[in-house]
Amino acid sequence: MASRLHQRASWLGRRWASQLAAKPPPLTPRVFPTSGFLEIDASTKMEEERMKSYKAEHFYPVRLGEVFQSQYQVVAKLGFGQTSTTWLGHDLQYVVPCALERGFVFTNAVQKNREPAVYEHMKKHAPELAPLHIRPLEDSFKVQGPHGSHEILVQVPVAKSLVASQSTADAFVLSPSIVKSSLKQVVSALDFLHSDAHVIHTGKLSPPLSRLAPWQPEPSHNMRFASFKDLNECLPSLESAELTCPRPRKVLEDRTIYGSRGVFATVGPMYLCNFGQARIGDQATGNAMATSYRAPEIILGMKWSYPVDMWSVGLSAWDMLHAQTLFAVYHSVDQKLNDARHLAYMIALFGPPPLDYLKRSDKYLDFWDEHGDWRGIVPIPHRSTFENLERQMEGEEQTRFLDFMRSLLGWEPEKRLTAKQALSHPWLLNDTYM
Repeated sequence: MASRLHQRASWLGRRWASQLAAKPPPLTPRVFPTSGFLEIDASTKMEEERMKSYKAEHFYPVRLGEVFQSQYQVVAKLGFGQTSTTWLGHDLQYVVPCALERGFVFTNAVQKNREPAVYEHMKKHAPELAPLHIRPLEDSFKVQGPHGSHEILVQVPVAKSLVASQSTADAFVLSPSIVKSSLKQVVSALDFLHSDAHVIHTGKLSPPLSRLAPWQPEPSHNMRFASFKDLNECLPSLESAELTCPRPRKVLEDRTIYGSRGVFATVGPMYLCNFGQARIGDQATGNAMATSYRAPEIILGMKWSYPVDMWSVGLSAWDMLHAQTLFAVYHSVDQKLNDARHLAYMIALFGPPPLDYLKRSDKYLDFWDEHGDWRGIVPIPHRSTFENLERQMEGEEQTRFLDFMRSLLGWEPEKRLTAKQALSHPWLLNDTYM
């Protein structure tokens, strides 16, 4: 018996050794050109520098060709957002054919980055996230920059956000068929987050197009298309293009700002992305969400929960179907005045809030008196009703859509549809307009 075990062990050892010998060695990092590109004048802002909130020390100074963890080489810049830049990375140790590229997300670590912890939490409830329309996390690690530590997230690249699609659509609006299909997938992901994982996403799912320059790549959108077959074919061409025709850049003393390359492929499944501001648990407090996407309970300093995500679904549906967003009200450095404008638009759309709802807030008296009457810090807009603003649809389709809006956008969060309920709403289910 012992002899047979010894023979078996020897055979397994030889097999393992042969597999190790057959494994291809790590790829040699590519050397990227240091000339032959358009150099932008140091006084001209480009890419992430053009954001009002930009602070250089918040961004790790990535260099093309840089290698992290002796594994991931940076080969092209894909875009940027409020707290991160996105890069295409070549995995030098990844040996599966036709899947050599991974996306890197370099996240600002000055603000607390919740994303790795949220992914770890979600995977306890569903080891495979991609079938749930949630972009999976492949790896994460920290790097030390000149101003502190930065988190790097390694994810499979996705093609483009809905905003990128919207920027090429007629009149800057998407067709109802694309919007309904996209929302079904993303609301399904939210149903998993809320019902199973107990996570509040807090992200805006489709930012207003008016805030983006038409040419500007932007990775921070939270709904993205992916067709992995086409991506596997197009990603190597991005690396080759950077080697033969490098993008413009601005060379500074402490960093280089690179021009981005877009990733476009056939439209595939939709994935919910960006969990950097997500909250684990059924309830949270404090500021969250992009300012124009904040639900009233956040503005008024109340406790908030999953309904803030459904508020975001409603605003996303509107923004994808209309060139004009509902709450483009942030034009002042005075936050109280901004909040007053935001709330005034809500009054115009929904009517005045119930007094018992207002009394949940410790700050409602800043905007209303003790009887629930508007103090008039700013005037309530006239004719800003759903019926006056909705001009894209007609008949039963419009009726169903406005009911969908009112079911998601309203003062009292407990009266908004849950993600599971929204999936059964007649507007999402009706295909006659598609």
